[in-house]
Amino acid sequence: MAPNSIPLSALVRDPALRRFFEAGEGDNGAAFAVPAPRPAPVKGGAAKVLVDA
Repeated sequence: MAPNSIPLSALVRDPALRRFFEAGEGDNGAAFAVPAPRPAPVKGGAAKVLVDA
């Protein structure tokens, strides 16, 4: 954690929600977000038409 940062759990007043945030802070933040799956590349130069002009 950065030296001048405030953990989100310190900003939450609800005890249950605070424990939720504290649990998330305890995992060192290695996975900040789940990456979205990448679409498969288009093969052979073909493209899918989404809207007919």
